[in-house]
Amino acid sequence: MSTTPACHRHSFPLCRTADEVPTHPALQSGSSRRILVVDDDEINLIVAQEILLRAGYDVTGAQDGREALEKWGNGGYDIVLMDIEMPVMDGIEALIALREREQESGGHLPVIAVTARVLSDDRAQILSHGFDGYLAKPFGIDTLLDEIDRCLGAAERGPSTE
Repeated sequence: MSTTPACHRHSFPLCRTADEVPTHPALQSGSSRRILVVDDDEINLIVAQEILLRAGYDVTGAQDGREALEKWGNGGYDIVLMDIEMPVMDGIEALIALREREQESGGHLPVIAVTARVLSDDRAQILSHGFDGYLAKPFGIDTLLDEIDRCLGAAERGPSTE
């Protein structure tokens, strides 16, 4: 197997080899965080799962928003990476449904939007739907892990009182 970084047409290029993905510092205590990765592109899903597994996360995949809502309903996730453009139910529709369920049940699950939409207004428009974070494809491993860490940290601190 080659140790050359795999940069290809898919959205999760490896900027380092998969063997070089560090265990995330927040996970070194042994308690694994559960991440739900939602993407209709099978290769993107596999690559994201592999990166996150090697970083020490417990990862589950879903291929559309409807499947993501089913898996979320079973509980136990700490954060979601949600592709925006998917068939069956897109990421925005899934997020709206998830936030409605949270209104009824309480709690807040951080959800990071993952998208190829990178125009100047896209980030603000996407975040306005209630996403906690934003990743523009393609992104590197460090960017992915940093955004997860930022969103998990914000969720643990709770809402700002400013």
